[in-house]
Amino acid sequence: MAVKMVAPILKDAHARIAQLPMGAALSAQVDQRATSVSFSTLISGGFTLNVINSIFVDPHLNDRNSFDWLTCILAHEYCHVQQGFWVDSIEQELIAYQMQLRVANEIGLAVGDDFKRFAPLDPKNKSDLEQARAFILDLAKFSVPTQTIYASLPLFQPTGAADNIGAAFKQLSAAGLAGIQAWQLVRDK
Repeated sequence: MAVKMVAPILKDAHARIAQLPMGAALSAQVDQRATSVSFSTLISGGFTLNVINSIFVDPHLNDRNSFDWLTCILAHEYCHVQQGFWVDSIEQELIAYQMQLRVANEIGLAVGDDFKRFAPLDPKNKSDLEQARAFILDLAKFSVPTQTIYASLPLFQPTGAADNIGAAFKQLSAAGLAGIQAWQLVRDK
């Protein structure tokens, strides 16, 4: 099977990831699962929903001037596909941000200190995950809905049915609240 994409720029970014040493396994996983990748006006950056095998990407990245950044965002989202979890955690976000940074370095994209600060953190260390949460919330400082979702994530990836169900309900509640917040922002403009 192959990844499902319509936009040519997404196909080009996918091919670029597949050519990178650290990206080949990621793109192969996305191909194997036939993940759908599309642009969505509801998204800032990228968003993966493994439960429906889909990745949504910010349409502002749908131009050649943003191609390097699109490639990095897709690598981050592909990391979530490879992780395969239906619920998210700061642990998994940290791993994905570290992949995004490695891809940026590999393709020669200069990223600011906001992303470099993820590099030394250990995804299995609680204090590092607390730092990662603070860094992620700082990245989302201009989006209250995004902050709401990230603030709801557990530090470590839930294991077992009870932990996953609890985390899923918490994340669904946060997503509902974030939706209301986004609607209020649009309404107030």
